[in-house]
Amino acid sequence: MALEIVSEEGSHRLVRDGRRWAVIEVRGERVLAAAARGERGDAPDTTEGMTRVIEEVEGWRSESTARRRFRGLVDEGEKLSRIIW
Repeated sequence: MALEIVSEEGSHRLVRDGRRWAVIEVRGERVLAAAARGERGDAPDTTEGMTRVIEEVEGWRSESTARRRFRGLVDEGEKLSRIIW
């Protein structure tokens, strides 16, 4: 199955590959693990780069877990932007 971007808000993406789901972050033209502690991974913003960051750092999740995490990260980013700006 091919990697599909399901939703994108701010710098976060909700992606899936068949029944596997993940959340990643995009900064510039690079992909990073969304909320990993320590090493966040780093790869070009390509299908191969997204897959590498997910498999090496972020990990695949169930749909419900990934959607909940995506929404939490987006909400957190929006709150932070209101404080900063």
